[in-house]
Parts: sequence; C-alpha cells; structure tokens
Amino acid sequence: MRRSRVNLTRLFETPLHGLERLHAAIMPLLPNRDRFLIVLFLVAVVFGVLGFQASRSAAITENFGSNFLDNLYRTIQLFSFNYEVEEAWKPESAWLLLARYLAAFLTTYAVITIFARRLIERTWFWAQRKRREHHVILGFGVVGRAFARELRRRRKPVTAIDAQFDDADRAFARDHGILLVSGDLSDPETLSRTRIGGARRIIVACGNDLTNIEIGDAAAAAVEAWHVSRGKIEHGAKSPAAPRRFGCNAEGEPVVKVHLASTGLLADLAEGAAGTGSAHGGAFESFSLKTDAARALLAKARLPMRARDCGQSRVHLVIVGLGDQGEAILFSALAAAVAAGLRPPKVTLIDQCAKDVRKRLSAHRPRLFDGSIPKDARPSLTFVNLDIGAVSFDLDESILGIDLGDDPPTAWVFCSGRDELDLAAGRRLELAMHQRCRRPAPIFIRRWSARMPEELAGSDDPLRLTSFFGDITNTVQKAEVLDEKAFLLPKVLHDAYRGGATAAGSPIDIDQFRQSWNRLPENVREANRSTARHIAQKLIDLGFLWREMDSGGLPTLSAETAGACTALIGVAGEDGSSSVPGAPCQAPARDIILRTEHNRWLVDRAIAGWMAGPRSDRGIPRRDNRRRLHDNIRSFDELDAETRARYARPLAAAIRMLERPEIDHGAQRRETGEIRLCSADVLEVHCRETDFVAVSELIIRVGETCTIVAEPVRQRLRALVADWAYQRAACRLLVLLEGPVDFAPIDDDGDKKSLTTVEVLRELIELLASGIVYDLARLYR
Repeated sequence: MRRSRVNLTRLFETPLHGLERLHAAIMPLLPNRDRFLIVLFLVAVVFGVLGFQASRSAAITENFGSNFLDNLYRTIQLFSFNYEVEEAWKPESAWLLLARYLAAFLTTYAVITIFARRLIERTWFWAQRKRREHHVILGFGVVGRAFARELRRRRKPVTAIDAQFDDADRAFARDHGILLVSGDLSDPETLSRTRIGGARRIIVACGNDLTNIEIGDAAAAAVEAWHVSRGKIEHGAKSPAAPRRFGCNAEGEPVVKVHLASTGLLADLAEGAAGTGSAHGGAFESFSLKTDAARALLAKARLPMRARDCGQSRVHLVIVGLGDQGEAILFSALAAAVAAGLRPPKVTLIDQCAKDVRKRLSAHRPRLFDGSIPKDARPSLTFVNLDIGAVSFDLDESILGIDLGDDPPTAWVFCSGRDELDLAAGRRLELAMHQRCRRPAPIFIRRWSARMPEELAGSDDPLRLTSFFGDITNTVQKAEVLDEKAFLLPKVLHDAYRGGATAAGSPIDIDQFRQSWNRLPENVREANRSTARHIAQKLIDLGFLWREMDSGGLPTLSAETAGACTALIGVAGEDGSSSVPGAPCQAPARDIILRTEHNRWLVDRAIAGWMAGPRSDRGIPRRDNRRRLHDNIRSFDELDAETRARYARPLAAAIRMLERPEIDHGAQRRETGEIRLCSADVLEVHCRETDFVAVSELIIRVGETCTIVAEPVRQRLRALVADWAYQRAACRLLVLLEGPVDFAPIDDDGDKKSLTTVEVLRELIELLASGIVYDLARLYR
C-alpha cells in the first residue's frame, strides 16, 4: 500500500507543475473577465435579433419593429438550447449561426463555473496533499503572504487557510498558484477537515502572538492525530529506539512553526520548562522574523572583519532604537562580534528612553550587568539618552563622545521601529560623515516595508555608506525556518558533545543535555544553533576565505583544506607555541580556537541567565541546571587543560561535516595581494605572484590624493582585477580608501580621458565573478 501511495505522488507531480505554469500564464490576462463575458452576451443578443429578422420569409410583410419582441424572445431561448427555426425561414442566416454558437459557449461556461468550481477546488486540494513537500500557511496576512510567495518561488506547493479572503488575496493566490481554504483557525474541526497533518511544514502567522501560540498548539495536535491515525508513530512513545517529541516529523523537527512578533516572548518560550511554552512540551517551534533580520544583518556586515580592516582593536556597534528589533540585534551581535585577536565587543545603545531600556534589560538579562562574565570576555554596554529625530549628528556632544573615543564605531544600525525616522536620521549621519564631521562607518537602516525605494539611500551601490536591511521579503528568503538543512550542523555539534562527555565530574541532571536531538529541549537546541552560527567566524579566524561569505552560509571544504584545519586544531596545545599561517592575527592556535569559543560561550550563557558556580570538589556538581550555575563560567586561563580541549570539538565536528573529498575548491587559505593607486597616473602592485593565481583576497589601496584615475592606469587596473577574478582562489575584493574620494569631481580644464576614482571603483564591481565579496573600508577621519 505504501508503494502505491508513492507512485500516486509521482504521478501527480509532473502534470501539476504543468497546470501551475499554465495557471500562472493565463490568470494575469483575465482581470477584466467579467466585462468580457458581458460584452459577449450583448453581442450574442444583437446577433440573434438580427439573425432571426434576416431569416424570416420574404412573404412576411411585417416590418422589423413589429417583430422585435418576438425576435428578442427567440434569442433568449438560444441560451437554454430550446428553440426551433421554422421551415419557411431556412436556410438560417450567418448572424443567427454566430448567435447560436456564442449562446452555447456562454451557457456551458456558466454551468461549469457555477457547479464545477467547488469540485475543481476539492480536486486541487486533494492533489496538493498528494504532492511531496506540501506546505500549509495558517493566516494570510503580511507575514503569511511573504512566506507563501517565497515557498512558491522555490516551487513548493502551498495551501493557505484563513477565516476569510478578500479580492486582493484571491488575485495574489491566482498569480502565484496558491490554494486558498476558508475556515476558523481556532476550531480544531477546521484543521481536521483540511487534513494538515501530512504537510511538510505548517507556518502559523495570524498576527497576534497569543493567537499564534493557541493555533500552533491546535495544529500540532492535528499533526499528532494524523500520524497516530495512520500508525506511523506511537502516541506518547518514549522508547529510546524511536525517540521523538509531540508533533514532530521523522527527523525530530517540529512540523509546526509559529511566528512571534515579540523577541522577548520568543526567548521566554525557549527557556520555558516545556521548551516552547506548549502544553505538549515542544509541540511547535517558535521563531521571529526580527531575529532572522538581525542574523542576516550580522552575516552581511561581518563586524569582526570590518574592525580588522579599519585597524580597530574591537568591534564597536552603535544601535539606535532599543525595541524588539534592537534587542535582537544586540543579543546576536554580542556573540557574533567575538573573534580572535579582538577585545570583547562594545555596544552603544541610543534611545530616547535609555534609562528605562537599561532597567528593562537589567531585569531580563541581569548576568550582562552584574559582573558574572569574566573581565577578559565581558562586553561593554553603554546607554545614551537621545531623540534621534531632533539630534544634530555634527554638533551633539553625546554623538561626539561616541565618535571620538578610543574605540570608533565599526557600524551604525538604525532600528527605532519607524522607517521614515530611521531613514531621515541615517541620511543626516551620512551627510555628516561626508562633510568629515564624523568618522566614516557603514550605516544600516531597518526597512520593514519593501515599498520604500532603495534609491533614497543608494543601497544598491556598495560605495555608499548607507544600506538597508530587514525588509520582509529578503528576511523571509534567509529565514532559518525555511532552511531544510538548518538543524543538521547543530545536531552534529550536539552529537559531538554527547560523545565527548564523560561520567566523571558530570552534573546530576546532565541527562537533559545528553539526550538525543529528537528529545532535546528547545533552549538546549538553541544553544547548539548559536555554536553553529559562529563556525564561519572561526574558519575566518583560522585564515580561510570563501565566496558568498556575506550570505551567512558555510563553505565546502576540500580534503586538503579540511586536513589543514584538522591539523591546526590538533596542534592547539597547552603550550600555545604553534601559530596559524594566514590568520588575521598571529596568535597561538589555542587562542584562536579555544579561547574564542570559550568567550563566545560565556556571553551566550550570560544571556541565558547562567552564572559561575562552585568548583568541582568534595562531590559538588560542576553544573546545576535548575539554578543555572556552571563552574566553567570563569576566565579561560583558569580552566584546566581537559576543559579547554573540549572547545575544539564543535569545529572539528563541523569540519568533518563540511568536508567534500570529491571537490578541489571551496574555502581558500587567506593569501593577499595589494594594488596601490598612489595618484592619478601611478599604480603599484605588491604581490608575491604577479598573476594572482593563489590570491584569495585582493586589496586595492587608494591614496588620499588619488581623486581621479588616468586612462592608462584605469585600463591596467581593470585588466589586473579581471585576471584575478577569473582565478578559482578569488574570494574577496577589499578597497581601502585613505581619503574621501566618493564625490570628487573632475575639473572642466582637466584631462577629459580621466575618470573619478569612485567611477573606476564602480566599474570593478562588474568584473567580479559570482559570489566574490566586495568590501570597502574608509581609513580616514
């Protein structure tokens, strides 16, 4: 029976793809369908009246007007297939023949539309459920539409269920091939009737967080009932042979994904005793697009890399606006900004109610403020009370203090929750930077609505200071909830932890953390995800680069590269005598791998509310999960050698997962070459290899006085960059500006064959192959 069901799925797969393409091609052409049918009806009536009049026998002497009503009555009979033409009137005229065919077509169409529409919808719904990778959206608001659009872009079948749909919803569904089903989402009968249990993924996005949680619980119960009714899993099974959680699929992942607008509620649910706050203990997985937007921003910004490019000793992030989005960026950045060779990050928080914000954060995340984090890993948090709508970025003393301190800003982020205010303030800050009143640094502005034109801030130009982030379309595209492989690396890291844990010194209730991934609480899963997100930074710290680093993805590793990484981890010993060639900072390998991971872990545990516990002597447990005490929450130098060595396991497990012996590309060792534009007609190349074969990072350093580039120099620069971009090792192009060349004009009396430096740099972007990262750092003040 199982084989027949699989065959049925494949049978419907190809025809439905064809129907979807036909549906998407035709439906946009029919917005005036009703108007067109009315015109056809009137044409048929006119043709019928004229046809009956022309078919009359010449012997009949009544004029046209006296027989008009009779002709009209006979014409109406055409639509019911109930009419006869008198013998004396034959042969029928051409008008009458056309009217007959038009009437038959309109009548048949009306019958199909009225009586067969529901049958077609039910057939489509049945066929959707038979297809693989079927997705269900509960709630068809702004978020639900965005997920439905992205899933259809990935060619996944989508069914959207909501209480009611308007004309705009139906038009959107027709254009994208989405099946709409009306029903009360809070009624379990609706979920049972629509049979959502067999869906690959169910996304709940009804608008209100509490409503989403309620519907998420009901949807998880429907999924469980569907599996139980088909005998796929045993209800409530706790057998080690088949561990699972309520409402999960065969891989142990929750089928139901619940969107929460509040990031605070998201964190509280993850830390709850049941994992997600559900009465069923992990029935669904909650997520927030604001958290996804924060992670996408940090992946794009690559703050530690920017800090190193500008010669800064640590990352200094300025966040303007501390709502849900600002908090999500803060907590994500505290861990993401930890990197080898850099001091603990500094974050300046600007808000018009800064005192209230500090009080709220101190209550919710007290370990960030009470000194629980050791000093050598403790991030710095500074609160500034400012109203950005009324501040002068070139004169305000508070802004001046932020800018002229020992740690200049690495980046500014505007996320007050009001897009117009953020855009206006960001543009004023950009103007102050161009006027050299403020130190130049990248400016990121949150934009929830995709309707705001990007040209206002020039975000499509990497040479500009301002760029956007957080619009719902791009955020949904990069959301972890849609990534089928997002859980694979965290699961591998957890398995490595389970395999390396020893009975000696283990806490009493360690079983909660040593369970299989399928039965792991949500807060412990999130801790593994946090470790996985930092793997990319560790590879960069080890001296490796790869294409598409700004997308947040991890590279594949060739056997040679994986072997080099494994060797670096293996030599990370207690003496710390070995160094990593090509790494951003020449520190011992132990510091790059172990110290960095320990410092990140300290910040992550502090955010989760953990603090230092007693040492493991006299039988005292090393960790108390109930009181959130851990004796490893102390300086890295105070840890024993065995504890330090454990921090190499996550990267070692990740390397084994990323290794692909059959490839000979992927991550490349960081080898740099430099081109210097000293003046308009002077170009210098500094590289061990003139052909750039092994160069993975090409640096173009532009002198402070180089505001224009002569044509011979321009041609040579283009040839050098084009040759380098063609090489397989090319991963990153870094432009270092020693002076403000962005808006430098060419004098009318100057060389007509010269171009401004900024125009030449824009030309280089077109020469880069797909995936090569283009970065720009401003070194002037």
